[in-house]
This record gives sequence, structure tokens and C-alpha cells, in this order.
Amino acid sequence: MRRPGLWVANGHPGDTSKMLQWRPGAVTCFYDYLGFNGIYPYKAANPDSTVIVRFQHPFNWHQDPNYFARRLGEMVASKWNDLKPLDPYVYFANELNLHYENGDPNAANQARYTSPQFYQKYAAWVRLTAEVIKNIAPEMKLVTPPFAFGHHEDGAPDDAGVPKEGWAGYDYLYETVRDYFDNILTFHAYWGNAHGSVQEWLYDPELSTWYAFRWQRLLKLFEARYNIKAKVIIDEAGNFGAADRDFTDQIIYHAEQCLSDARVLAVTYFLWLDPTRSPGNLSNAWAQQVTNLSDHLNRLRTMPDVPLTRGVEKTEDTIRVLLGDNSVREMPLEEYLRGVVPAEMPALWPSEAVKAQAVASRSYARYAIENPRHAPQADICINPGHCQNYDPGKIHPQSDEAIEATKGIVARYNGETVNSFFSANCGGHTRNSEDVFGGAALPYVRGVPCPNQGERRGHGVGLCQHGARTFADQGRTYDQIIKYYYTGVTLGQPTRERTSTIFGTIFDHLGQPVSNVKLVLNGSGQTAEMTSRSDGSYRFNNVPAGTYQLELPDHGVQQAGITPVPGQDIPIDLSLPAPRRPMMTVEMSRGRGLPLIVGDWGTPNVPIIYTTPWGHRYQLISGFKPEFGPGGFEIYTTEVGTYLIEIGNYRFEVPMNGQFTRLTFRKGDGRPGVEQQVRLVSVQMSRAKAEALFKIELESDPDTQGLFQIQAVET
Repeated sequence: MRRPGLWVANGHPGDTSKMLQWRPGAVTCFYDYLGFNGIYPYKAANPDSTVIVRFQHPFNWHQDPNYFARRLGEMVASKWNDLKPLDPYVYFANELNLHYENGDPNAANQARYTSPQFYQKYAAWVRLTAEVIKNIAPEMKLVTPPFAFGHHEDGAPDDAGVPKEGWAGYDYLYETVRDYFDNILTFHAYWGNAHGSVQEWLYDPELSTWYAFRWQRLLKLFEARYNIKAKVIIDEAGNFGAADRDFTDQIIYHAEQCLSDARVLAVTYFLWLDPTRSPGNLSNAWAQQVTNLSDHLNRLRTMPDVPLTRGVEKTEDTIRVLLGDNSVREMPLEEYLRGVVPAEMPALWPSEAVKAQAVASRSYARYAIENPRHAPQADICINPGHCQNYDPGKIHPQSDEAIEATKGIVARYNGETVNSFFSANCGGHTRNSEDVFGGAALPYVRGVPCPNQGERRGHGVGLCQHGARTFADQGRTYDQIIKYYYTGVTLGQPTRERTSTIFGTIFDHLGQPVSNVKLVLNGSGQTAEMTSRSDGSYRFNNVPAGTYQLELPDHGVQQAGITPVPGQDIPIDLSLPAPRRPMMTVEMSRGRGLPLIVGDWGTPNVPIIYTTPWGHRYQLISGFKPEFGPGGFEIYTTEVGTYLIEIGNYRFEVPMNGQFTRLTFRKGDGRPGVEQQVRLVSVQMSRAKAEALFKIELESDPDTQGLFQIQAVET
């Protein structure tokens, strides 16, 4: 029953039959008043109606959250046997981001109940309460308690779902929404205040998204920020002006806008009657305020169910097309083909050839949907040099007939849609995919003889369009043509199993995103590859159920045991290991001459920092002394003592006492897992010439900077 609903009376409604005679699609009621309002017989007579039950919470819950979570949870769970006949949605707290719902009458204290600290404490209490209920009554359909909107609960999300305030109260609650509330949010929608209704908050395209239809921003927040595709129950909606002359029009308009979206499970309007005559409730009370109540109820009674037009899972394939102006248009796949087929093959060619082109183009497009060629924003472009040609100006009745005659049919190999390459003329023999495009050989794209012997135009892989024309003239059907050019394929509807997405970001060892990192996803008999984008992100779409391993083959990183559930999106971030420096071999020789340390790093323009024995620190650039090599340098060492030299990630000490010292560097392959070592390889000393040759190997742990000391050892 996708019809407007009603929040029934907070007490006895008076005439129950009048209250319910217009057959509301949903009812919301306090647990304590279910009997008074005749909810049990109404549900029995209208089993398709939705029932939402609210339990009152203790206002002093925050004084001892653990105690009150246990007490409230046990009380709610104890009512499950009473509630079972209603199959209701249940929530147990209401607008706790308002001061008076926390037992605080002082409006000046409102800020205490909208801070991150409050939301964190509130979220922990809600989770504790839900755990108690679910442990006792696991079948109870709990839904997320509602907030009063506009108090940092959603962070004022923009159109993309990003909180403008930088944080949201739901940041502390979303995991509980997922774990205990089945991703269902309860929402209160108002387009008015204590002064009455505000029509712009209902009808204005922008303002209404912050009031009457703010739930749309809330769902976008959950999708963008928490990766949760949530649904919503609008259990309390109103305008603070039930006496408005157009009140019925407002209700009908709001109901149509909300219930046309499949993500809205129900909407109930506040409220039939408030026996307490509370000022905040009275202006919304139908029985006490509506000018012509009978006419109002009659119009609602004759209102048909609202058809679903938004938020429905697609039953028809759509494709995202990157247009020439870089905008993206999403359109039905079959509509897209109307502009492709006649742009790729003349519509007046033999009908079986045009049908074959329709199947090839549909398969090509379907493969692009499953493996987007312009991820993440689009599946395919209109540039014939990169994707398929698309020109809606060439739409023709005969190509339309070919598309309709083959509607939905694609070429498949081992159950998977094929990447159905095609070109104008193969020149007498089509070509293997790997011979033209490289990469792994596609078993369904093997070179075959072709009846058309004209000059080759195009890459010659897959279907030959002029060859298809010749085959059609010879009497072959489109399916025979397709199966000839694509080896071993079958024709049929694409598999419509629910798939998953595996996505994430690649970071370096310092936590910065890294682009152009190769990723390989293996599992379920298939392999997919891609490289990370400029922001480090990656996304494998349309992953069937199975067990997978995600690997960064160039970095020795892998994650195994990934088992997506159909329809589930799995975020996986991976970090690269710190770069391993190669083993460094340094040879040091000493002799007569000026007190210098000289050497060749091998590469120019590398900073060299050295510190003297007295602590003075200087920087050189390799290559400024080319007589010692392309990375030549020299350090004048007038001070006696040990000099610390730093080049790249290497640091070592050289003791000096007025000698001329030459350093020779040789880099080898790094060996993963070797601890930092210094090993004296050989020592030669000639006292007569006062020359020494030292050779040491420097092996450094990748996560540390090694400090290596070179000492003269007399033998």
C-alpha cells in the first residue's frame, strides 16, 4: 500500500472508524496506545499496511547509560509476543538531539545535545540498547531512532552527500544502523514551524531539499560517506498548519514525491488527534484543525497507490556515454544502439548483416558496461577511434528493426559477454586479437578467412562488416555470421546475476595515494587487471560471487580470501612496502695528497650532506667535480676527526687525519628481510706508502637509515 499514512492519536482517538476509514497505507503509534487506536484489527483487515511502533525512552538515560540501556532493552523485547501480529517496525528513542527529550527544560542548554561528544555517547547507548533487544527478540525489526533535523546530525550534506560541516552525528551511529537496524532510517519531515506552514519548504526546488525532502540528502550521505544504501521510514511528517485551506493538496503532493521513491518504505502524517492539546502538536492535529475533515479524508481515500518511479533497481540495461563536450549521458542500452548501428553500418545493407552489426555493437557496449572504458565516470565514448561510433542523426527505421529483432541478444563465451571487436574490411582474413592489440589471446577472437577480398580498412579483428554483407547476400543469418567471426560463442541474454564491487585506494608507505600501480584480481576462473588512478583509487566492477585474491604484483603485496556476497561492495585499501635500498659496497683508499674526501656517486644532482668533527653541516651536489666521474664530488677535510656523510638514505662515517681519501661506491641488488649489517670484507695496509684499502658491504633494513662507520684496522 503505497499510500499516505497516519500518526494516530496519542491517547484515545474518539471515533476510531472515522480515523481509519480512508485506509491509510501506514500507521505510527506509541506502544501504549495500540489498543485505543484499533491497530490490531486494522492490520488484520489490511495486511499490506505498514505499522510503526514507538517506545518512549527514559529522559535520564545519560546518567547511567549501561543501566538504562539494559532496562529499556529488556522492556521493549518483552513486548515482542504482543507485537508479532503487527509485523511492525520498532524504534525506542525519539529526537534525542533536542534538550527536552533528554529531560532538560532549559533551551539555553541545547548546544550540549548537538556536539560530537554527545552524539558519540548517544550512539554508544543506542547500540547497547539494540544489543539487548536483539539478544532477547532477534526477529524484532528495529529501525534507527529519528533525530530532529538541522542539529548537526547529518552535517548538512551537499548534493553529493558530503557534510558541509565536516562531520555528522551519524558518524558515530552508522555502524549500528548497519549492524542492528537493517540500514533503515527513521526520519521526521516538516515544512513549517511554530508560526505555521512555510510553502517554500515544500515546493521550492532547493529549500525543500533541506526540509520536506531532506531525507534525500540523508540517504545520499549514507551512500557517499558510509557506503550504505539505506532506506527510510518517514514516520512523522507535517506542516504545522493543518488548518491551511490547501492542507490536503500539501499532503498529497508530499506523499506522491516521497512514495514514488522505492527507498521510502512508508510515510505517516502527524497527527490525528492529541488529547493533551500540546502546543507543539495541536497545530498538526487533523481532527482538531482541518477545516473540512470529511472532504479531506474522502480525497485521501480515493487517492490511488503511488507508482514507483525512482530508486528502483534497473530492470533495463543503461549505459553511461561520454559525449563530445565531456558531459556524460546515461541512457537505455537499446536506445543508445539506435545511434550506433546505422553509424557503424549502412542501414540499407542486407538486414541479416545489420542484425549481426546490432549484436556486435550490443555485445561491445555490454562489455563496456561490465568493464568501463572511461571509468569511473562513463562506460563508453562516442569517438570511433577509441570506442564505437554514435550518431543519433543517422537513426533509420531499418536499423531500428534490426535492433528490435535482436533485442537483448549478446555474444557470450563461457557465459561471459565478449569484447566484440569489429572493423570495416579485414582484407580477406581476420586477425588474432593479440597480434593487433597485444595482451593475452582472446579465445573467441581468432583469425578466420573472409569472403570479402577488398583492401583492408581498420584493424581487421573480429567481425568484418563487408564480409558480413557478403555472407548475408549469400543467405547466411545474423547468428551464423556472428558465430563465424567470433569463435566458440553462444548468443543469448546477458547473465543478470547480482555482482559486487571491490574498490579502494593504493597508498605508499607514508600514507600518500599512489597512481599507476598495477592491480590483479584473480578468482572464480577469471583474471582482471587495472592500474590505480591519479588519486590512487581503483575499482573492480561486476565481480561475481566467489573467492578472490587481490595482488600488486610489482610490489609483492597481496590479500587473499576475499569472498564478496552478491550485491555487496567491498572496500580494500592496500599499502606499498617501504622501498628497499640496494646493498651498497664502498671501497675506500687512502694516499698522499691534500686532505680531501673525493668520490663518484654515479649520478649528478644528488644532494650530499656532510658534517665535520666540530659539528658544522654543509651540503654539496654530486657532479660538480666531473674529473672524478659523472657524480663526482670532493670534501675539504681540514679538521681532524670523523666526518659524517649522508647521500640519499645512506649515512656513513669516515675518520680523517689529513689524508687524501677516495671513496668508490658500488650498488647491488637489495635482499629483502636482511637485517642492518656492516661487514668488513678486506683490509690492506702498506706502512711504507701509508696507503690503506678498505672494503665494506652496507646492507640496510628498509625501514631504518643505517649509520656505517669506516675505521682503519692495521694488520
